[in-house]
Amino acid sequence: MTTTSDRPARSRRRALATVIAVLAIIAASCTDEGDDGGVEGGTIPESGPTVTVPTVPLADLDDLLVRRVERAGLAGAALVVQQDGERLHTFTTGAVDPSTPLRLAESGMWITAATIMSLVDDGLVGLDQPAGTVVAFMSGAPLATVTVRQLLSQTSGLPASIECPTPAACDAAIATTTLLGEPGTVFTLSPVGYHVLARVAEAVTGRDWEAVADERILGPLGLNATRFTEPPREPSAEDPPDAGLLAADGVTTADDLGGFLTMILSRGESPEGRVLEQASVEEMERDQTPALDTSAEPWVGATGIPTYGLGVWRDRLRGDGTSLASMVSAPNRFGVYPLVDRTRNAWAVVAIDDDPVAPLQAVRDSAEVAQLMAAAIDTDGRPVRRPGSTIPR
Repeated sequence: MTTTSDRPARSRRRALATVIAVLAIIAASCTDEGDDGGVEGGTIPESGPTVTVPTVPLADLDDLLVRRVERAGLAGAALVVQQDGERLHTFTTGAVDPSTPLRLAESGMWITAATIMSLVDDGLVGLDQPAGTVVAFMSGAPLATVTVRQLLSQTSGLPASIECPTPAACDAAIATTTLLGEPGTVFTLSPVGYHVLARVAEAVTGRDWEAVADERILGPLGLNATRFTEPPREPSAEDPPDAGLLAADGVTTADDLGGFLTMILSRGESPEGRVLEQASVEEMERDQTPALDTSAEPWVGATGIPTYGLGVWRDRLRGDGTSLASMVSAPNRFGVYPLVDRTRNAWAVVAIDDDPVAPLQAVRDSAEVAQLMAAAIDTDGRPVRRPGSTIPR
C-alpha cells in the first residue's frame, strides 16, 4: 500500500509538468492511427509527420491522485491498471482501496447497456424498436417514437433529471414530460432514459430490474459487490429529487468494475463463457452520434469527449474509418473513471468518492488522470510504441 508520505515533493512537481506537456499532445490528437482493435496492439505507420511520444510513469498519476485527496480533504483514492490479463499497477492512498464501496451513478450506464445488449442478443428486444411497444407509459405521443438505441445513446430527447421519489412516480412523470427535441436530434446524458431502459428489460423478461442485471451481467461475472439499489435507509431531506429512477445509481468497487472491463476488453467473453456477442460489444463502442453537435452537453465539456456510443464515451477513435473507438469509458459525477484501452489491451479504474460543489468538477479531475493513461501504460507496461521516440501521426 502506498501512502501520501511515500511520494517525494519533486515527484509531484514532475507530475504537474508532465500533465501540462502531455495534455497538449492529447489535445492535438484524439485518434489512435492504425489501431487494429487492440488484440495484439496497434500498428504504427511508417511515414508522415511525427510527434514525440511522452514518457509518463504511472507513479506520476499516483501523485496526481495524492494531491487531489490532500487538496479536497477526501477519504482516499485508488488506481488500478491491468494489461494482457495481468495486474500492471495498483496504487492506494488513504482509506480507499480496490474493494472499497464506490458510488455507481453514471458508470452504471455501461453495465445497463451491456444488460440491454444481452437482451438484444437473445432477440427479446431490438435496438431500433420503439420502447413504447413494450413499456406502456412510453406509448403516447411524443414518446412513442423513442427507440431503445436512442435511449442507450443519450439521443432520446428525455431530460437529464425529473422529479420523482419512487419508480412508479418516475413512470408517471416521464409519461407527461416535454422532450428537449425530436428523438435522434439532441444529445443529453439522461438517467431518465436509463430508467426507461430498466423498464424495457423488466417488460421483456418479466423480472425486476435488479434481477435482470444480476442474471445477465453481474452474476455471470461474479460482480458480487455491485448493485443498482443501495441498502435500505430512512428517507432524507438530502435525497435527490429523482431518487426513484431505476438504473441511476447504486454501489460498486474498483475490483468489480475491473471484472466487467475484463469482459468488455475480451469482446464479450468471460472465464465462465460468453456474456455478450462480439458484435454487440462493438456496437456499444460505435459512434452513435455522428451527425449531432454535442458541444452544449455539460458532460462533453467536462470530459473533452465529443462522441458517444451505447452507454460509453468514446475517449479515442480508431482512425481507420470503421467508426469504432480504441478507448472507451464511463466516468461518473463522483470521479469514478473506468476505461478500456484496446490499443494496449488494457483497462484502468480511477477509484475515488468526490462530491465537489462545482458541477462535474470530479469528472474533470479524474479525466486529467485518465487522459494520461495511454502514455503511462506505454511507459511502464508493454509498449505499443517506444516511449520517448517519435511516431507518425
